[in-house]
Amino acid sequence: MAGGIGISVADLRPGDLVRLKKAHPCGGDVWRVNRSGADVGLRCQTCAHYIMTPRFRLERRIREVIRPSADPDADAGVAAGATPARAASDTDTVTGAAGLPTS
Repeated sequence: MAGGIGISVADLRPGDLVRLKKAHPCGGDVWRVNRSGADVGLRCQTCAHYIMTPRFRLERRIREVIRPSADPDADAGVAAGATPARAASDTDTVTGAAGLPTS
C-alpha cells in the first residue's frame, strides 16, 4: 500500500493524477501517470518535466491519487439530470439542401 492511502502503485493507470509528499522545484506537487510498469513515468502538471521512477520509490512518496471521472458527461460539463437538447418537432422550419425553407 502506498503510504497508507489504500492504493498500491500496481493499481495506477496512465491518466491518473498523483499528489506527492514533496513538491517539485517548480512548486508543483501533482503529477500525471504516463506509463506504468516496473518503472512509472510521471509528468509534472506545473512545468511538464518528465521523470521515470521505480515503483518502490513512488510507493513511499504518494500522498493522494486523483482518478479522472469515469462519467463521460462530467468531462463535457453536462450536469446529472439535465434535459437533453430539444428534438425537432413538426412545427419547426425544415430547410432543404440550399438552406431555403421547404413546404
